[in-house]
Amino acid sequence: MAWSSVLIITPPLALFLHVYMVTCFPVQPAGNWHLTRIEFSQVPLDSLTAASALQIIDQIPGVLNSYLNQEKGTLVYATAAGSYQSEEVFNRFIQTGSFEATRYIPEEGPLPSESCPVLNKRSLSYRMGAFFHDLLSEDKNK
Repeated sequence: MAWSSVLIITPPLALFLHVYMVTCFPVQPAGNWHLTRIEFSQVPLDSLTAASALQIIDQIPGVLNSYLNQEKGTLVYATAAGSYQSEEVFNRFIQTGSFEATRYIPEEGPLPSESCPVLNKRSLSYRMGAFFHDLLSEDKNK
């Protein structure tokens, strides 16, 4: 009896909690962000360099959010679309911190996703997403 009531109550409770969490917390506007990546020469980064890099990039006006992967030596940051050119932010970053780093320049390609500064085509999540995308987008009349 107790297990059946748990099985009946749990799905609606989980749905309620999901809807509450999605609709009740403020979300930062992400629709108009421009992502850019900076690649460090020395990999992995030590913790002092990582902390210094994050502090410097976050102090640049117009940088909305940043993420640093210490193991891969990549710093991804977001700016409001049209507010800054990535070259301006990179120059300020290098001048302030004097890091050995290069600015990521997207490859030319037919699809914007091919030049995403965060996308790793070797990752399991990318492969699974591509698999399901191909599976769902197949012509159903075959």
